[in-house]
Amino acid sequence: MTFTNRHLLATALALTVTVAAGGGAAALVNQPEPDEPGVVEDPTDETEDEDAAEVEVDTADPVEESAEPAGNDTADPAADPAPDPAPEHDATDMEGIEVQPEGQELMLRIDDEVLIVGLLDPEGESFYRHATIWPGSTRDEITIVAVSQAEGMYDLRWLTVTDGEEDTTVQAFPTHHQPDTEMVGAADVVPIPVFSPDGHSLAWLDWNADGDVVLRTVGWDGGPGTGRSEDDNATFALDELPASVQLQRWEAAAGDTSEVHAVDQEGTTWTITVHRQADGALALAPDAVQKG
Repeated sequence: MTFTNRHLLATALALTVTVAAGGGAAALVNQPEPDEPGVVEDPTDETEDEDAAEVEVDTADPVEESAEPAGNDTADPAADPAPDPAPEHDATDMEGIEVQPEGQELMLRIDDEVLIVGLLDPEGESFYRHATIWPGSTRDEITIVAVSQAEGMYDLRWLTVTDGEEDTTVQAFPTHHQPDTEMVGAADVVPIPVFSPDGHSLAWLDWNADGDVVLRTVGWDGGPGTGRSEDDNATFALDELPASVQLQRWEAAAGDTSEVHAVDQEGTTWTITVHRQADGALALAPDAVQKG
């Protein structure tokens, strides 16, 4: 073989090796392993090997990285957060649990067991007229709100029964969270308190000798009152209602609305639509009260 032919043969072999190496690199780029994503190149990493940089693939989509997060949360970060919901409990967990007033005691029935709780001063004149259970209660921790009457006045009281404890101290609501002192003189009908479905508020109706009726609400945060101006307490005038109307229940409705149901002494029913605002405050629309 002449020098020229040997030179041509060596050149052809070198080209063959180069093409084969290039083909291997192309396969690595276009066909990554099935279980591994393509490798993302970091252009700022000056320590990467230059040969590896020719093989690795930048899979990041600059358009997707700048998009809004999932859900497009546009809430104002400076806005006050809504109150946390009351703890969620299985309603069936409270089946067989009820409370009834019995003179100066409250009879708390848990299945077949009866506990005597909330004993009032036996030397005093107060006696219970009504009692209800906070909707966030569990079998191990039951919070009760009760209405007592003495000397022509109604008082709201509350207590928590933990692990079946009988000797439970009953506490009075703060003075500014008590029913109107003129109620008995206007109509001796017990103001029935009801809890909101979310457990964050307690409501009842006040009236006086002038026939003024108002819906009273008190925020609930481990007890009466929250200390926050938005939801600590509120009063709404209800000119449509006659005196001595009693609340029956407070039920959830669509969205942020709920309905307070009431009945007067003649059996006429009333519905009051209440809105829970973002800051936890309650509000009534101009046409919130409906008869029948």
